Amino acid sequence: MAEEYRIGTGGWAYFYVGSRNKLHYYSKIFNFVEVNTTYYNIPSFETVNKWRNTVPQDFYFSVRANKLIAEKYKFAHTNLNIELLEKIVKICNILKSDLLHFYIPKHLELESEFVQNFFNLIGSVNLSNIKIVLEFSKNLTPLNKQIIKFMQENNIVHCVDLSKDQKPIVKNDVVYSRLFGKGKHNIYQFSDEDLIALDKKVVSINGVKKVVFAFHGVKMYMDALRYKHYKEQGKFIPVTKYRGIESLKYVLEEDLSFPCNKEKIIEKCGWKLFDLNDEKRIRVSEIIKYLPNMSFSNLNELLEVVKELDIFNKL
Repeated sequence: MAEEYRIGTGGWAYFYVGSRNKLHYYSKIFNFVEVNTTYYNIPSFETVNKWRNTVPQDFYFSVRANKLIAEKYKFAHTNLNIELLEKIVKICNILKSDLLHFYIPKHLELESEFVQNFFNLIGSVNLSNIKIVLEFSKNLTPLNKQIIKFMQENNIVHCVDLSKDQKPIVKNDVVYSRLFGKGKHNIYQFSDEDLIALDKKVVSINGVKKVVFAFHGVKMYMDALRYKHYKEQGKFIPVTKYRGIESLKYVLEEDLSFPCNKEKIIEKCGWKLFDLNDEKRIRVSEIIKYLPNMSFSNLNELLEVVKELDIFNKL
């Protein structure tokens, strides 16, 4: 079993604490965050220093390499690319981050030229104790033998989404997983069963010392918190402060507009979880599938039909 778990999310920008400092309050709950903003823009070093000074000393960051390095410049060993990478490495050093993530886009040809370019580029900067993490577009898998050998020889971590049943091809003592769930894009909420299955997958991988989980779904803060609590306490916290019909009402009224029909409700909210009771959470779709094919003018009407049909006793 891994000695260290870093559990967090892909960024803190949507961590709602009103006008207060989001990263500060995020770090009171989680011990890790994946810095996504560096993928799109290079922040000032002054800003990065503020991030580091906002969190506790034992808080961990991972950093995503700027997308221009791979997408536009294709890892070419040029002064411009070297300058970009040097800035990213400096950000890692300021944040005391030991993990640098690169995303390999689908249009990149993974042949010998890629391996040589990448090797030359990362060799042009002092990585010190920073470990490289590579995530490949699904269009680029399976990986060829040359890529696998290159990653093995350079102790590179193969980043996969364990929640989508992907497995790291290259063995490493670090497992790094960016978790989106099994929904469309990132529209998903992890159930108790999903999180248990996820935990079993990572435990089954031999030789792992460090597990890094960056949740990315629309409910990523709750998903990460629930998994963290499960690892620490062996049980799951609820997803709402309500139970039964009131919990269902709470998750439906978040973003459901009326009038709507059964199909629309499943499309908008079927992926969500609500608390049936203290011990059991189910997806909204498991309730809505029992509804008749009719148009509902408001939420109260919908909930009355749920009561009349005694749907909860069918679960």
